[in-house]
Amino acid sequence: MGLQVEAYPENVKYIYDHGHEIGNHSYSHPKLTKVSQAEIQYEIEHTNDLIRAITGEGAKTVRPTYGAADDAVKQAIPYPMMNWNIDSLDWKSRDTQAIIKEVLANIEDNGIIIMHDIYETTTLAVEYLLPVLDEQGYELVTISEMARINGFTMEAHEVYRYLY
Repeated sequence: MGLQVEAYPENVKYIYDHGHEIGNHSYSHPKLTKVSQAEIQYEIEHTNDLIRAITGEGAKTVRPTYGAADDAVKQAIPYPMMNWNIDSLDWKSRDTQAIIKEVLANIEDNGIIIMHDIYETTTLAVEYLLPVLDEQGYELVTISEMARINGFTMEAHEVYRYLY
């Protein structure tokens, strides 16, 4: 979110400089299906401007807030939109062991896991999961890398859950 980019620009720079892709998730997290197209465009472009000021480039993809994107949202956002196909349910349980169990029970090739960095329980779950998933042969890649590996072309104004 743009508010987080403003609050923690050094984290954004560090993450970007270490090969990670910075995505756009709006500026203030409104339900995009409930606001005007002008507000949607502001939420996305203002956030991209903030990201660009730190990294030199804007986000390549957007994750619509709450995973919700109707025709008006799709029309207003001139980027590919990426949702998830594995929900860690971290927002619901806020329990490290429950998050780990949920991810391991649902992990699959080309899995896109939704997690929220605002919960310490999620951070702890990620610290546990990274080596476990690596041992199981999974490779963590960016959205752009996954699309490229799979020969998949993402289009602006479209919403995806899978990249194959």
